[in-house]
Amino acid sequence: MSFFGKLFGDGGEVKSLNQQESFVGVLYAIIAADGTITQEEGQDFMSMVSRARIMSSITNNQWRDIINKISKLMKKGGAEGLVNLAVQNIPADMRAGVFCYACELVFSDGYADEEEQKILDIIKRELDIEDDLAYKVAEVVTIKNKL
Repeated sequence: MSFFGKLFGDGGEVKSLNQQESFVGVLYAIIAADGTITQEEGQDFMSMVSRARIMSSITNNQWRDIINKISKLMKKGGAEGLVNLAVQNIPADMRAGVFCYACELVFSDGYADEEEQKILDIIKRELDIEDDLAYKVAEVVTIKNKL
């Protein structure tokens, strides 16, 4: 460990996330996949996440702590590393819903760039989403976003 790492600490290695952190982590990874979060992406993310039932009991302080933790993990391990950590604590009954949210964020601006597609593929694989379901979700989100 570096001198300043010893002095200030590295914050410790995060080995797992709770369900809310995992949910936020997957969605944060998808909006930050290309290395930047646009104002529109940030607004869509905040709006979508705040409406999710899983986040209904989260206070403003908890929300701030989750975002700080997730953004640090993103900086440390990139989008793929964040997804790999986050999916570990997403139960089977939430996986399809999390994938739907990720698709909604990716396609909210009408297209998915190469990095977003790569991370969405990783999310699909790690959440064990079947091709038929992934196609249906993407199709519905694309149709919805034409309005």
